[in-house]
Amino acid sequence: MDKPYFIKETKIEIYKDFDGKCGHCGSTQALEFHHIIPNTILNRKIYGNERIQSKENGFLICKPDHEKANIILKEKRKALKQKWNAQINRQREKILLQG
Repeated sequence: MDKPYFIKETKIEIYKDFDGKCGHCGSTQALEFHHIIPNTILNRKIYGNERIQSKENGFLICKPDHEKANIILKEKRKALKQKWNAQINRQREKILLQG
């Protein structure tokens, strides 16, 4: 299976959310889209492709900062994982309570 990327509409939304600037340094040059939670097979299985490819998981970053993205986005990644894990746990509890 090919590795899916952000669709055009999601990229437009991410670009607008960041006002066309790098979310780290504010540069408007050489911008790239980055997944806060990496776009891996395992993460797609854990969180679902819909979440991994969502605007919420997108970050606009300049090419020089992209090389340091794992360090730059460490806290954002941690917070987003906590949020998504809580959502998944609530869904599981709801299903278990329904029987």
